[in-house]
Amino acid sequence: MGMQSTNPYDLDWGTLTPAGFSEINKEILHIFNFDISSKENVERAVIFSAGKVFWTDKHIPEEVTQKIIFDLRGQPISLIERARNMKKKIVEILNERGYAKSIVIEILI
Repeated sequence: MGMQSTNPYDLDWGTLTPAGFSEINKEILHIFNFDISSKENVERAVIFSAGKVFWTDKHIPEEVTQKIIFDLRGQPISLIERARNMKKKIVEILNERGYAKSIVIEILI
């Protein structure tokens, strides 16, 4: 029996666990702290972040948007370009998979 390929964007993530929700702004907040010191870590962070956005979107009202903050404080400032590329890749994945809502992605470094 071979290994079954699993699409990380279709996984069952269980209970929603956002860092916060603003009823006034109708916005869910996710705060992620990833080690982006290697390309492999960046790839995992991108997959995790996009998967979390897709899963959350399945369980929230249409008018609610999502905001991601990457808290990368304590990591070298030289990694900022890597973080920007990570942000760009997440947006590309969301667009490719038909995610049409607005999303805010901020980077703290």
